[in-house]
Amino acid sequence: MFISTVVIITLMSCDRKECSKPPLNPNGDSELALLMRSMFDDGMKFKTAVENNKEYKLTFDADKLLTAMATEPEKVQTQEYKAYAQQMINIVNAQKTAGLGQQSEIYQDFVQNCTACHQQLCPGPLVKIERLNLSK
Repeated sequence: MFISTVVIITLMSCDRKECSKPPLNPNGDSELALLMRSMFDDGMKFKTAVENNKEYKLTFDADKLLTAMATEPEKVQTQEYKAYAQQMINIVNAQKTAGLGQQSEIYQDFVQNCTACHQQLCPGPLVKIERLNLSK
């Protein structure tokens, strides 16, 4: 009885802002950062499917790589970023129509494109991207 009363009082006194999980980026999350987190989550599902020889279709909207607002807009305005973004769009489009036998190769292209782009433009997420590599 006492524990349930404490829980109820705690929940009632909890303001949504105070009790919500803090953002990963204290300066706010840009559209591009949120899209890339979605790409990572989708990539982890793709990885699991490849490791288990199962088919998986990516669900994130790759076309938004060219239009999403970035934390540092000057980086996504470069031709280099646009080339990496277009390559990812091509990878995702190829994956939509690929058969099971092509999944592993397309997955490797997906991870390599993420890695190459971040090596050139925004190295912070590289540690996280490493988790996408397939086990050997």
